[in-house]
Amino acid sequence: MLSPLPAAPMCWFSRARTTVPRTFDDTTVAERDTGSDISVRINGQEALGDGLKASIKTSTLDASISFKEANNVADETATVTVTGGGAIFQIGQEVSAAGQIGIGIEAVNTARLGGVTGKVYELGSGNGKSLRDVANGNAAASDLVDIIEEALNRVSTLRGRLGAVQKNVIETNITTLGVALENISEARSQIVDTDFAEETAQLQKAQILSQAGLSVVGIANQSPQQVLSLLR
Repeated sequence: MLSPLPAAPMCWFSRARTTVPRTFDDTTVAERDTGSDISVRINGQEALGDGLKASIKTSTLDASISFKEANNVADETATVTVTGGGAIFQIGQEVSAAGQIGIGIEAVNTARLGGVTGKVYELGSGNGKSLRDVANGNAAASDLVDIIEEALNRVSTLRGRLGAVQKNVIETNITTLGVALENISEARSQIVDTDFAEETAQLQKAQILSQAGLSVVGIANQSPQQVLSLLR
C-alpha cells in the first residue's frame, strides 16, 4: 500500500521532573530525582515516550526522535520543526506526493555509534579507550565491548528498517508495476499483431449474416399474417 509523503514533522515536547522530599533536621532536601518519560506530539498525534526517546508509527509517518538531557531547565513546552534529510522514492504510477515515500536514518559515523560508555572513534589509538589504554589501566575492557555491542545493535536496527522498507514497500510496488506493464504490453501486442484485412472480412461476414437473419425473421412473421388474411 502506498503511503503519501508526510509534511515536515511538527512536534512539541515537555519533560517533567519529580523530586521526592525528605525532612532532616528541619530541612527539606531532594533525595532523588526520578524524572519521567518525555511527552511528545508529532503532527498532532501523541508519540510513545521512553526516557528521552519518542517514537511514532502511522500510515504516513514512521519516526524516532532522541533528545539530550540538560541541567537546570525549568518545566516548559517547546516546538520543534524537523526538515530535510532522508531520501524520497517514487513508487507510484503518477509522479505526485501520493506516489512517493520518504525514508531517513541517523548518522552512522564513528562519532555517533556507541553508547553511554563511549563512541566508536574513542577506540582509536590516543582517544582514551584503545587496547593500549586498557593495557595501561586507563580504560576498562568491558567499556570497549559495550561500545562495540551498542554500535552493532544500532547498525542491525537500521539495516532491519531499510530491509523492511525494501521488502514490504519497494519490492511490492515493483512487482505490482511489473504485472501492470506485462498486461499493457500483451494488450498492445494483440492490437499491433492483428490482421486488419482478415478481421475486416470477418466483420463484414458477421454483418451480412446478421442482416440475413433479420430478413428471415421478418418473412417468418409475415407468413401467419398472410394466412389470417386468406381466412377472412
